[in-house]
Amino acid sequence: MATNIRLPKGKDHLELFLQKHPEDKNLGPALELVFQGLEHADELGALLQIEEPVEAVLRRLKEEADQKKGLPVQGGLFEPTLIQGTLPVSVEDYAKWKRDALDRLQAHFEAEAQAADAVRAFFSDSAGKGLAFFSILSRRFDVVVANPPYIGSKTMGGVLKRHVQQNFPTAKRDIYLAFILRSVALAGSGRIALVTQQAWMFLKQVFKLRRTVLDSTSLELIGHLGAGAFGEISGGHVNVTLFVAACVTSNDSHTVTAIRATALTTPEAKSQQLLQGCRSRSATNRYRVAQSELRSLPTHAFVYWCTLRFLRLLRSNVTIGVASASVLQAGKVGCF
Repeated sequence: MATNIRLPKGKDHLELFLQKHPEDKNLGPALELVFQGLEHADELGALLQIEEPVEAVLRRLKEEADQKKGLPVQGGLFEPTLIQGTLPVSVEDYAKWKRDALDRLQAHFEAEAQAADAVRAFFSDSAGKGLAFFSILSRRFDVVVANPPYIGSKTMGGVLKRHVQQNFPTAKRDIYLAFILRSVALAGSGRIALVTQQAWMFLKQVFKLRRTVLDSTSLELIGHLGAGAFGEISGGHVNVTLFVAACVTSNDSHTVTAIRATALTTPEAKSQQLLQGCRSRSATNRYRVAQSELRSLPTHAFVYWCTLRFLRLLRSNVTIGVASASVLQAGKVGCF
């Protein structure tokens, strides 16, 4: 999601907000991150986080309160709600505190947008778009569909690079990797459907990202297209995969369906093979693998086309020829 909106310079937005809403003083660190991000919304787009910093601070406040009372502490990577703990006076519960704080933030931005001085107005003539943008980033969705851009860390601008490194450390090699994690967060307990490079399924350097996805979602469908998936893009520089995942933790019996269409060379042929694999359970290019098996591999590589026996050999770290990332991507690992 691209945007040309951001907070105006020359104003201490956090100080102004806390003057109006002193009840949110304990959320200061989170609100500072929100305001800093909005100052660069034109560069960060949908990677900008609004709800997450607020929830993180609320979770820490709750854990500190529980520890003082000797209560067990509960947390989670993508846990959507906050359990009731010891609260400040006039605050009913943590979930309501978060909702009210976000509402107060949006009201603050709306007031800025309606300021008489156009130079100091929050979104100036883009007020409507700005408020819609804020609303989107502070909500959770049933389905998140995206075809994120590909920008390697070497070509990122300074603001974007720092933001990705700080907020998506396991995905800092490329912006599309960060969008995978961002999509999971935006989906809450819903589903994500993404078009991405295939490299993230195999490269050793991003195995922590794969582990996060395997631990926090249930992969449902992989459409592995490889090179030549789009007529507008020539050559083999963009190797594509499509995938759908439910943002709930998978159980040991959950299986992933994968359709392999990497051998064909035209978008039309790949499309037909993808449809064939989706429609027919007996299609030769259709595979099923337990997600728990992928999770158990040393680098969690998505070698879905290999047999169960081969996966177990990989899991036991048995050396079987050369299984480099490039060989895995080409599908040349012998499966038996």
